[in-house]
Amino acid sequence: MLGFLIANLGLITSILASVIVVLYDEFYKHKSVFTMLETLKVRPVMQADKEYSALISMPPPVNGLLFFLGPFLMTSSNPELLNKAILWVTYLPLLILTFGVFAAYNLVLLPFTYLKMFFHKMIMIFVYSKSYRISRADKFMLWIMFAVIGPFRLIANVLVDLVAFVKHCTLQDLKKTKVQIREKPLHKNTIRMASEYFKQRNERLIPFKQAAGELRDQMSIFQKIGQIFVPQPLINFLAGTV
Repeated sequence: MLGFLIANLGLITSILASVIVVLYDEFYKHKSVFTMLETLKVRPVMQADKEYSALISMPPPVNGLLFFLGPFLMTSSNPELLNKAILWVTYLPLLILTFGVFAAYNLVLLPFTYLKMFFHKMIMIFVYSKSYRISRADKFMLWIMFAVIGPFRLIANVLVDLVAFVKHCTLQDLKKTKVQIREKPLHKNTIRMASEYFKQRNERLIPFKQAAGELRDQMSIFQKIGQIFVPQPLINFLAGTV
């Protein structure tokens, strides 16, 4: 009897371990798709609010200012303007710090870049290239030109990078993807499934998100999207079953 119990426990443990291994293997194959789907699910609650995002976006210890600024923000007639001002004050030290690090990094690389380009252009004078067919005299003149104006050109590139860095860090109106939704008639099976769903529920009021989520799970929408990104014929081909 004890041996039978031990054998059953070993068998059940082996089955559970096999199921876990198979499920993990399937998840690992489509992990990018599942990650994207989870990101889309939490996107509505993770988007920054234009009027009150300062209430949750201020890192410690700066968030202590909310004890004084929070009531003004909540009662302001123009909360969007005050919200932007609070965020600017909060993240301005971080912007200055990161800008200083970025500028210092570029300035440190500047002489090394000039030396690398200087010797590279000098060596290219004596190297024949099929894709860059010019005479050695022209290469020599280009080397002399870079030796003279190279530092000024590199400094100008650094200034352009610094301006682009500040512009990117202070960018507010991000470009949004235009999504066009084409109206399609509901399928009869979808209407029938929704009708059966509401007949089975006894509640008088059902939250829309809850009903939509449960109907989405019944229709296996996420699984169908995953099959679109990784179709089953491609999986069979990679697995060698076809």
